[in-house]
Amino acid sequence: FGQCLKNNRVTLFIKKDCPYCIRQKEMLGAGLKHVPLIACEEGDNMETRCQGIYGFPTFVKKAKSAYTQDSSKSGMQKISD
Repeated sequence: FGQCLKNNRVTLFIKKDCPYCIRQKEMLGAGLKHVPLIACEEGDNMETRCQGIYGFPTFVKKAKSAYTQDSSKSGMQKISD
């Protein structure tokens, strides 16, 4: 599944201390290594790298379509179509 997300140019934006992000990473399991991942932390050039991201976790696909805080497997499957 992670490879499918990568092939569809989906990036996952997270915050390290976000419980929903931790759960999402656990659900992706070994597939996480294939998914481009950006950690949005205060400072750390966050304004540039995470511009327009307001909820976590957020999946962003090619044309900047955002899928926010959907940690259910059925929700993740929707964005891989």
